[in-house]
Amino acid sequence: KGYKATGIGGVFCTRHGLVRKNGLGNLQKGERYANMVFLAFYSLMFSVLTTIVFSYDIACQWHQNLNARMLRLPPEMWIASDLFQALLFFIPKLHIYAHGAKCQYKFSFNFQRWSVCTDGEDPKRFWSHTY
Repeated sequence: KGYKATGIGGVFCTRHGLVRKNGLGNLQKGERYANMVFLAFYSLMFSVLTTIVFSYDIACQWHQNLNARMLRLPPEMWIASDLFQALLFFIPKLHIYAHGAKCQYKFSFNFQRWSVCTDGEDPKRFWSHTY
């Protein structure tokens, strides 16, 4: 209690295992949606991407109302509506089995074309070196 930051949030490129530019930030009151939405969209600014995949321990919840949360950000952080509609959401393989069967089927890397070998756990590997 009384800390200016209670943790660190990060956005990583899962393909390359690297922190995205502008992809690290302080969490003021734990891992709130607002912090993670800001970090995610801030790290996408000035990027030219045809596909965006979000892998997050709580992707099944976080993706709900994401458009409304994005629209609360400054307009220069928004992504085009056609790209937004094509966003993909997954739960990392280490966390997927803590979710129910419906979540596992909908948000598992195992059922997505070209990503079955992806585990989405790059942030955990990154953080493990900081202890």
